[in-house]
Amino acid sequence: MSDERPTVRPVTLARLVELTHICASGLTTTDEIETTLDVTHRRARETILEAARIDLIEIIEPEAENSKYKTTDVGENSSKRFEMNNGSR
Repeated sequence: MSDERPTVRPVTLARLVELTHICASGLTTTDEIETTLDVTHRRARETILEAARIDLIEIIEPEAENSKYKTTDVGENSSKRFEMNNGSR
């Protein structure tokens, strides 16, 4: 995985859903995630690592300075289910 320390602050389900949705549009970089979520680089990495840990996204270029990510099948299915449930309200 990574030598970075695991997150200290909890990552919310809503943030994981947002990240999964961002990555569903195609290969996404850390910089794009930072900008879209309006978070620091460190917080973006914490969220990315948590989403990767539970298999919502896949890290495509883990050694690159600005890694790329994409949604996994698990992430796509989870995102679709969330949208279906959220849209029925």
